[in-house]
Amino acid sequence: MDAYYTKQGTVNYTTKSTVSIVKPDGLVSYEVREIVVTANILFGEIVGLLGIVANVINVVVFSKIGFSDTVNISLAALAVSDIGALVTLQWFNVIVNPWFLQLDLPFLPLEIQSLTAGYPHNYFVKVTGFITAFVAFERCLCVTLPFKVKTLITKRIALAFNVAVFFAIALTMFPVYYTAYYDWKFDAKKNKTFIQTF
Repeated sequence: MDAYYTKQGTVNYTTKSTVSIVKPDGLVSYEVREIVVTANILFGEIVGLLGIVANVINVVVFSKIGFSDTVNISLAALAVSDIGALVTLQWFNVIVNPWFLQLDLPFLPLEIQSLTAGYPHNYFVKVTGFITAFVAFERCLCVTLPFKVKTLITKRIALAFNVAVFFAIALTMFPVYYTAYYDWKFDAKKNKTFIQTF
């Protein structure tokens, strides 16, 4: 049968008539789903902005305190990584917002989300995880070897570890960005050219 389904029912290609069968979209209607998704995204944007502000304050405080303690180095790196994760998450929330999807843009938001928001967010989350594990390891050494921890983990080692984590995890992202690229592609359904991921 030559037909496709819409929110209102089935449209027959040959007769162009609409059959009054309403197919349920799930537990809630399409409109309720849009309201819930939009409210969730807006709430996420507010929480994300508060997180960015808090982490910027953390970076400023750690820079004023100084980096004489190795934990300050790691916590400052953790705040920088969190800022990156939150900024990319903010962009992701904008891309999937139903209001943003309705705009007439030269790109398809859901096409570019992985390279501009998804992979960078995963990068910063992985960095945050490794730095958190390093801080926990250092605190564990403070309990098990309280008099040797300052000689085992120096400022140079803490700085080198944090820089190495940022760099090493960036290397894991290289194949994705080396093989994927954006280019113009014609969409026959919309009769328009869009930037898409290849």
